Amino acid sequence: MTTFFVDGWDSLVYWQADQIVSYPFLFYYPPMQNFAKYTDARAKMFRENPPEFVYTGCKLIKGKLITDTFRGNIKRDYQAFYSGESPTCLFIKKFSAFADFFS
Repeated sequence: MTTFFVDGWDSLVYWQADQIVSYPFLFYYPPMQNFAKYTDARAKMFRENPPEFVYTGCKLIKGKLITDTFRGNIKRDYQAFYSGESPTCLFIKKFSAFADFFS
């Protein structure tokens, strides 16, 4: 089984994905960005045990992929899934065993 992290309000994705949650508090909603306990745990997760899959809000602006919370880090470490020309906002870790399969 792979690990998965949802960054934002779309926590029902956990239920649909049926994957192990990599974040110790399960949910990471935007208001949690204001509390060191949650942001520190999130940073530690990405540093020590990064999930294979991440789901976060995203959009294309003038052909550039913009994410709600990850800024440049997610594009450096993760590859976005697309449906045609549109990003799905689901990302896979670039150095995952699955990444070569989806490239």
